[in-house]
Amino acid sequence: MSAETVDAGPPLRLLIADRSPGERRAIRKQLAHAGGIDVVADTGDGEELVRLVHRHAPAVLVTDVSLTRRDGLDVAQALRSTAPGVHILFFAAASTAELELAALRTGALGFLVKGRDEPGLAAAVRAVARGEAAIAPATAMRIVEGLRRRAPESA
Repeated sequence: MSAETVDAGPPLRLLIADRSPGERRAIRKQLAHAGGIDVVADTGDGEELVRLVHRHAPAVLVTDVSLTRRDGLDVAQALRSTAPGVHILFFAAASTAELELAALRTGALGFLVKGRDEPGLAAAVRAVARGEAAIAPATAMRIVEGLRRRAPESA
């Protein structure tokens, strides 16, 4: 593996949350292939997710918005105060500017869309682990357009 693929040092600890076991397996496989990332646990349940974050203390949480029992936005908001060291990257099946803004308002550092942003997932995980934003250009443009539509008219 190239130095570009794997950062030096211990593997980055990561937790995956997605309702679909197949999606969780696919994410796990993709990140394992990238190297340097250790998936410590995965779940599709928001309540269990909170417990797993506290048990495993991952550096990064990759989560969908839609989870059973408790949605990803609610979990991310709760973790902001109970596990502030965990960096959150939303990886959602669908997206709107409003959803992306809501996700980022929880304190998440990134938002990617399944089916469109997979090639950049490992790089996004590493960026989020460093405390950097990870937002695909199309997502950033949707957010900007949404904010512009809401901006008050200047006199």
